Order: sequence, then structure tokens, then C-alpha cells
Amino acid sequence: MANSVTAGKSADLYSSPNAGHPQHSFPSSLRVVCNASKMANVFSHEASILDNVTGVFNVGSPSVIRIGYGKKLKNKKSKEDEDCQVVHGKNGFCPSPSRWANPISDVENARRNCAEGSIANLLYHLGDTTLYHSILLSMNQTEASVIYKIATGCTLNDSVTMPRAVVEGHFRDPIMKCLWILELSEKYFHKKLNIAKFATSRDTMINAHFLALPTIFALQSSHNMRFEEQSKVPGNHVTCYWQGQIIDYEYKRSYPLTLDNLHFTCGETLQFEGIALGYSIIPKPHMMSVKHWPKALM
Repeated sequence: MANSVTAGKSADLYSSPNAGHPQHSFPSSLRVVCNASKMANVFSHEASILDNVTGVFNVGSPSVIRIGYGKKLKNKKSKEDEDCQVVHGKNGFCPSPSRWANPISDVENARRNCAEGSIANLLYHLGDTTLYHSILLSMNQTEASVIYKIATGCTLNDSVTMPRAVVEGHFRDPIMKCLWILELSEKYFHKKLNIAKFATSRDTMINAHFLALPTIFALQSSHNMRFEEQSKVPGNHVTCYWQGQIIDYEYKRSYPLTLDNLHFTCGETLQFEGIALGYSIIPKPHMMSVKHWPKALM
């Protein structure tokens, strides 16, 4: 009886198949021409974007600039602390007990790779090193044909159905890019979270513990979805969650899911407010024997 109640509760945490296509914070297509001083002001804290801005002499062949999701807002002291992994108790953050050491991490995350980095770490902890490497190879890629080649080893052709997240041959959303790589592997499919069940920090703390499957979270915080206080670029920091642990690309180890730790995950002086977007990864039947999956899933 208890198992059936838990199963029913877990089912409520996901959107129905007819809920419609998820809304993303990434515009489908945007081309803007402005002077250099305005561009430098808007993207003053986004060096990786400024490096890829197309000059007016090349405007006839526009390039795609990868923005990605957000990152933690940190002061210099907290960056040094994280490098040394000695932030025990800082702002309520408690890194113990930690279950896994992340194979890749980047405290600075200057290129906004938290989605790809966290998902790659999750796959590594699931024991899937093949997909782990595929995500790494695609980390700074947006072009669908390149990503397809990385994921399958084949050349993209007209018989391949392109995801709706692909616009003009490119992915705008790094999460959707990673989910496509998982889909192409034919090992997993995914299910979108019912965000109404995770809309607040309280709802998240209550319902996250019913998630038996590995799950991708885009966190919404009190900084109004901006990378940094002065930045104009929108985004939510992406982490993964599994077996009670947060897997964060900006930290060297996983750490427990607690409200204080979610505040820490969002960044200095910020408050975790809820989940903006989320997907659980579901193994196909032939994957159910993988030793890393919980016995409850077998």
C-alpha cells in the first residue's frame, strides 16, 4: 500500500503528455545591430559573448552566440573557499555527507556551461561514460548537425526528425541539446516536471524527495534570473538531483539537498525561490539492469 501511494505521488510530479511544449527563456531568433559601446555595456560581464560578436563588416554571415544558462553570483572570497572546498557552514551551506566526486567542475563557469557540465557529471555518476563524453564534446556546440555527428557518429540527413528546440539549425537551449543527445543514444527518454509542484522553495523541498529518477533542475532565484547583478543576460543556474544529492558543475563534489544548500547553489546573497524548468531521465527497459540504478527502479 505504501509503495502504491509513493508511486501515485511521483506520477503527480510530471506534466501530462498534452501539457504542450515547454516554454524556454531563450528567444527563437534575434538579430540586433548596434554600436560597439552599447554592446560593451550590455555584455560587460559576459566576456565569452563579446568575444563572439560579429562585426558590421561580416554582418552578411551572422554567427550564433551561445549564451547558456546562469551561474552562481560569487564574491572573490567565496570563489577561493570553493577552490579549497572549505565552505563548511558558510551561509548555512553544508557539503556533507557527499556521495560523489564530480569528474569535471568549474568554479568560475565563465562560459555558462552549467547545464552541460551538471548533466555530464550526472551521467558519469550513473555509470554511462559514453554519454558523459558525448556531452563534453558538445559542450560549446549549438549546431544540430555537429551535435548529431557527436552523438551518433553519422551525418545528419533529411530523414532525421529535428527537435522543435532547433531553430535555424541551432539549439538555443543547452538542456534541450543534452536531452536530444540522450534520446539519440536510444538508452533513455525524459519526462518534464510539473512545475506547479516545484513553484516555491517549500514545494520543492516537499516534492523533490519523491523523485526516484535522476532529474535536471533549472533553479529560479531572487536575482530575477540574471547572471550577475549588473548583467542584462537572463538565465537560471542548472544543476542535477539524484538520490538526495545536488550535482553542481560549479562544485567539486555532490552535496545534500537542503534548503540552505539550494540557496548556496543560487549564489551569494541570493535566495532559492523554486524550479523554473525540470526533466527526469528515464531508462529504457534494456537499461534497467545497470548496477548504478536504485533497486526500486529494477
